[in-house]
Amino acid sequence: MKRYLRGVAGLLVWAGSFYLLQAQSEGEPKALFEKVLGSTLKNDYSALVTVCDEGMKEMVTPDMLADLNRSLLVRFKGGYTPVYMGYLDKQGARVHYWKIVLKDQGDDMLMSLAVRQQLVSAFNLK
Repeated sequence: MKRYLRGVAGLLVWAGSFYLLQAQSEGEPKALFEKVLGSTLKNDYSALVTVCDEGMKEMVTPDMLADLNRSLLVRFKGGYTPVYMGYLDKQGARVHYWKIVLKDQGDDMLMSLAVRQQLVSAFNLK
């Protein structure tokens, strides 16, 4: 009976973790993810900087965004599915991670999004 209860408890902990991950991905991080990736794929610099902190605004130029846009469009053209993987707290930021499954049947991508005070301080696509 104790073994059964431990199994049930483990399952509840696992299910609770999954629920918390889903809830985390559906709030602010998901909105920021969609804004950053969407504005990058549309080459919309004005939209991108609305969610970036001052450091990101200084670092990313319209030309840099245009270059990134050109390099990603071929892969993202067929569509994609983002899968929230969780976050790590690093150097004062909460860094969120998404696996991006591309419909072009190529390799998946990993996107990290560093958030400080509800603004994006860095993002990376690999």
